This record gives sequence, C-alpha cells and structure tokens, in this order.
Amino acid sequence: MYEEEIKTLREQLKLNMDDVMRIEKLNLLRYYLGEKEKDEKVIKVEYVEEKDNLKYSESVEISIILSERLNQMIMLNKNDYKLIEKLYQILQENYYYLARYLFNYFAVAMEFGIEKSKQFLAPRTCVLNYVNWELTKFYYKDRAVMTISMPQGTGKTETGKRFMAFAIGNNPSLPNMMVSYSASIAKDKFYNGIMALYDDEMGNFRKIFPEVNLIYKSAETLSLDFRNDKKTTVHSEYSLYCAGFDGSITGRTRAHNILYIDDLVKDIEEASNKDIMDKKWTEFTGTLKKRMQGHCKLLLVGTIFSINDPLSRLIEYYKSKDSKRIKIIKIPGLNENGESNFNYGYGFAITTEMFLEDKDLMDAVSFECLIQQNPIERDGILFNEEECRKFKEYERDETYERTVATVDVAWGGGDSLSMPIVDEHKNGDCPLIDVYISKGPKEETIPKVVAKIIENHITYVFFEANNGGDMYAEAVKEELKKKGVNDCYIDSGKAPTTKSKLDRILAQQGAIKGALASTYRLLIKYRDAIRGNRMYNDFLNELFRFSQNLKKQGKQHDDVPDSLASLFTNVLKNENNRVGAYSHYSRKDLGI
Repeated sequence: MYEEEIKTLREQLKLNMDDVMRIEKLNLLRYYLGEKEKDEKVIKVEYVEEKDNLKYSESVEISIILSERLNQMIMLNKNDYKLIEKLYQILQENYYYLARYLFNYFAVAMEFGIEKSKQFLAPRTCVLNYVNWELTKFYYKDRAVMTISMPQGTGKTETGKRFMAFAIGNNPSLPNMMVSYSASIAKDKFYNGIMALYDDEMGNFRKIFPEVNLIYKSAETLSLDFRNDKKTTVHSEYSLYCAGFDGSITGRTRAHNILYIDDLVKDIEEASNKDIMDKKWTEFTGTLKKRMQGHCKLLLVGTIFSINDPLSRLIEYYKSKDSKRIKIIKIPGLNENGESNFNYGYGFAITTEMFLEDKDLMDAVSFECLIQQNPIERDGILFNEEECRKFKEYERDETYERTVATVDVAWGGGDSLSMPIVDEHKNGDCPLIDVYISKGPKEETIPKVVAKIIENHITYVFFEANNGGDMYAEAVKEELKKKGVNDCYIDSGKAPTTKSKLDRILAQQGAIKGALASTYRLLIKYRDAIRGNRMYNDFLNELFRFSQNLKKQGKQHDDVPDSLASLFTNVLKNENNRVGAYSHYSRKDLGI
C-alpha cells in the first residue's frame, strides 16, 4: 500500500520544479511514507547511545528537513502574504506530525495560533530550546535519569508539565506519576495543568494526538486516564496520577513510563533542616522511587536548595555510581562572565541586575544554591564574600613594594592549577590583581603561567613542591630564561606534613578575609569590576564555596583557598623569600 504513490513522487522529485512545488511534493512523500511506516510498524525514532543522538525513520527525516526549509522560505518571502499562508499551512502539518514523536517540536506546535508575546516558549527559546532537545532524547532512553535545575521562575515546571503531556499523548496506556512537595501544588500545577494542555483553546493537543481521549478524571484522587483503544472503562493504573510528597504514596498507582518529580523541598527554611532533608531522602528512596517499574524513567525538575536536598543527593549518587545513566542539566542565574543566562524576550527577562540584586540581598549560601545551582554545605562555609575586603579602582602608589604569586600545581584527579597574583604594599594590603586557574595538562598551563609572570611583572613566585611541583617550577624557570626574563625569583618548597590542608587554610583565614588584625590582608575585586572575566569569577566562586566541614573534604575543590594559604604562608609572611627576590636563581641552583 502507498508503494505506487511513493514511487511516483520519488521520480517527480528528480525533475526540475520551483521551490514551492518541490515543498508540496516532499510533503506528500512524507505523508505516504508515514502511513506506510505505520502499517509496517516501523520505529519512527530511537536513541543511539554511542552517538548520544536520535535515529529517525525516513518520514521523520524528511519532515525535519521540510520544516527547516519552510522556516527559511517564510522568512525570505515575508511580504508575499498569499505564499506565506500556503507555506505556513504545510509547516503546521509537518510540526503536528513531528510533535507526535519529538518533544522539541511538540513544544512549538502546542502554541500554534497564539500570539508570540503570549506564548510560553517563544520568549524563552534562548534556554528552553536546549532543554527541550535534551528531554526529547531522554524520552527515548531506557531507564534513564535526568535532572533539570534552574533558578525559580525560569520556566522549568511549565516545561516539565508540557513534557508529561507529550509522554501521555505518545503512550496513554503507560501509567505516569507527577509528584511535588504538597498535594495542593500537585493539583494546581499538574492535574489542572495537564487538563489545560489537553483542552487548550487552539485545540493543538488534539490535532497532534487525535486518537487520545480523556475517559476518566478525578479531582479528589488527582487522577487522569487517557487511552487510544476506544474502550470506556478506566485502566487499573491511570495514565497520570498526581501526588503530594506530604501525603501517602504507598498503595497508589505505579509509574511504568515516567516518574516526574518537581521540587520535593518547600523552601530554604525546610532545606536548612538536615533532619527534614534526611527524612525526605529516606521517603524518596524507600517509598517514592519504589513506584517505578519496568523501563520507567526518572525526571527530577527543581531548584537546588542545599547539598542535602534529594535533588543534590540523587545527582551525586548517579555521578559516582552510574554516570552514563544520568543527564544533568544545571543552568545558573549568572554565567561564567557574571551575566544573566535568562534574558528572556517579551518582558520576561531576568536581567543581570536582578540577579546581582538577589546576590546583595541573599546570604552567600542561599545565592549559590537557589540562583547558581551550586549545592554547598551551609554549615562550615569559611569565607563569606560580603565579609571580605574589596577594591574597585586601583593604581600603584608609593606604598607598592612588589608583585608576587604562588602556584598550586594540579596533577589530575579533577584538581585545578591555581595561581593567585597580588601586589604587596607596605601597609600589608595585598590586592588580588589577577589569577590563573586551569584543569589543563602541564603542556597547556606552563606557557600560560609564564605569560602571567611576564604580563604582571611578577618578581617572586612560589611553587608547592609536593607531587612534582619542583619539576614544574624548573620548567617555568627554563621558559622564562628562553624569553630573556631574569628578574623573577622562582622558588619551590614542600608543604609541611605536620599540618593538613584544612589546617593550613584555617591558619590563614584572617589574611584571606582581609581582617585588619592580620599583618597581610587580601583584597578582592568587586564583582561588577570583573563582569566578563570568567577566570577571576571562577576563582572567587571556588573560594566562597569552600567548607571546613571535614565530612565534605575530598568532595569539593580546595585548590583556590589552598593556593591563597600558600601565598600568605610561603611568600608574604616568610621574610626569607625577600633575599634575592630579583634573582633568577632558585634554591636548587644555590644548593639549598
């Protein structure tokens, strides 16, 4: 069936014809191929793990190409209203077709006929197009786990809700669950939300899935049952069951398709109570997760509240135990250059200034968790950005003495090379004028370290000699000699074995904070002065996430605070390093 039509169209497409006629022929070919594939039960879309991508049937491939070409033609002929009407009709047909199989097209097709400024997706495409594509791949993975964490009010819940409508439309016979921290939220956002999408005023859902009908709903049990088998009795397990984590999950329907969880934590007050977080984690792992059966997938959407919330714990578990199975999407409020990731259109933007205002008003830990999506330990945070001394405009004056640096060399295992560079002044103030941090190999970092020394006119650099740091120092010295630089003293020494890394950092915490009682005091740049300076921002971020909680040691990056502790211990507070400070000879050269 359809073989003759398909053959004829393939022959016709070999002939010369105008673009519009070719589009119309391709659209017919797509239709007949789609019907043929349906009769032959051809798999339309499947996930290819080796490529982390999707493989399409021929009808889907043609429809994707058609949609791209149609969008281009509409833009090129935007003043030809009659032509645009014809092209737009074909475009809609293809989007409705693709929306059955690909969520990123479903998200667009659900808003056909709605003014762009009133659409959900159109203003937010700068972020959500990527999220929607990852959700599309996720749908076709087997027993996959996916987490999406973004600041509050950025559209993650609405996206998750639309994804679940897509999943139900795709296979209404497979039960799903949607869970939030309370039953009232589950009713308002999920039960009523899915109903609103099914009954959307433009009728888009029913155009995409015309065979899917609602046969049962209960606002009391928050249950919806859809099916495409034309029967009128409800399933033993509903297409969708919505629940609040504050109620009983035991004995409720199970999830065979998707278990969707949106914010199990109510607020920051709840998140700050570790006993509550432990209880929620126990209930999540012991009760809620047990609702998953067969090839069910797990999707967690929410905002990071703390290192102990269920979302953070789940991410850490799968990262260490089954990293191939989980896809982690974290989109912070501010990017690496200190600028907003959520400059949405049509008046929905969350601007850089708005996030910076949050930063001023919130405590540092809450900002890192809620806005930046960095789960850090609230108890034990050693360095608070608000408490540290800062500078914005700076010029060297008569109090300036020299420019010095220390290098904490990285040797794999996720460590970073960290190089803080400061100007030393007679009064003990030490402005952090520049930094260099990198996870790259020594072949990449040595030239960069050398460049920083020359660029900042550094006259003394100390390398921690442990684990080959002395050899790294020698390599830097040789590169400086090759470039004719002989006014920088290159030194190295081993960290004392009598003190732990944490003890060394604690011993210099006053100096790092810029405490007036310290002989030498670090000053850091204001954030607005380093907007766009990714490396300096990353350096500060790592410093202010450091926790002295010993249980977390080894699970966090401590290279930045350790390099600063070394700076004060081995350079600024060590008078011996001033001898021969402008010599290019090292201790090794002198036999020391």
